[in-house]
Amino acid sequence: MIVYGNLIIGTITNTEAQWYQLPDGYTIKSMNLTGAELCGLNDEGANSFGSGDFTFPIVNGYSPSGLYLSGTKNNVFKIKIYEFGLKPSHTYFDGAFTPILVNDMDDEYNIIPSDQFK
Repeated sequence: MIVYGNLIIGTITNTEAQWYQLPDGYTIKSMNLTGAELCGLNDEGANSFGSGDFTFPIVNGYSPSGLYLSGTKNNVFKIKIYEFGLKPSHTYFDGAFTPILVNDMDDEYNIIPSDQFK
């Protein structure tokens, strides 16, 4: 991968979903992906979300430090990071988030657990 500040350029090396680790210290809160498809929460690529703009919530102070990508072999992909995340986590996508039910006066809603506002 080639890094130009917030722009990362790489090449798809396999047609099946594969983990692409971001450079040391890089995390993503929001980004634009072109030339590849963002895949689901595992390396089987069962869920494909295509390319475009993505936002990842900060969970317990952590953000993703890599992505599962798929596409045409030898295709060039570009990741433009709009906003960097917090602490890097290579296990960010390993499991589903368990929402917390919040009661605010007469309203009830779910939130994603996070320590960032403590």
